[in-house]
Amino acid sequence: MKAPYSAFAELLHELSYGSYSCPVFANRRAGKTALVMRLLELIHATNPSRPIVLFNFPEEVLERLPGWISISSSFSDIDNGSIVFRDDSLLSDDTHAKKATTKEAVENSKRLAISGHKDILMFYTVQTTALFNKDAFRFGQNVLFFKNYDELSRMFEREELAVYIDAIMSVFSSYIQKGYNPKELSYVISPFYSGIFFNSLPSFWSEELSKAFKNYEV
Repeated sequence: MKAPYSAFAELLHELSYGSYSCPVFANRRAGKTALVMRLLELIHATNPSRPIVLFNFPEEVLERLPGWISISSSFSDIDNGSIVFRDDSLLSDDTHAKKATTKEAVENSKRLAISGHKDILMFYTVQTTALFNKDAFRFGQNVLFFKNYDELSRMFEREELAVYIDAIMSVFSSYIQKGYNPKELSYVISPFYSGIFFNSLPSFWSEELSKAFKNYEV
């Protein structure tokens, strides 16, 4: 990760030991999953005793993951103090804005409300802010990550975040014009560091991980 070292080091320390809600926003195929996996790799190197769990990931990808990552389909099986990653979170009713009154969404709100007490840090990947349940922002501290958006997708984002997305995309554009790879560009808004940084792929990355939900039935 390339960013002002001391500021990003503080952010990484907080992610490694704290409890935050960390949505990652961008349109599809922008590198959201790879970014979270790289952050998980850095977090594990910083705090190797902290459990890291992929929630509702297909079991067939487990063989492609390092041994310090586990998969769970039930929150009741996740230990206090864990880091939980929910990839393509809009596939689940409990994080979808149009399902905000369902039993699943209510249960997720309860989980978010007590996540600080349980010292759980949650990563989400989100393809569009317009369909993401805002309850994820209402509990505890948020650390927001952004990858690249195309011009058309930006027109349909949630109004509260659109102003940030437009400003961030302007920053990205200036780097892309200089020849930077768009998938290496990331932006974070947090109490510790806010700004652009450059992420590489995790050491265990594969194309299969980037399409982990290719067999998901709708």
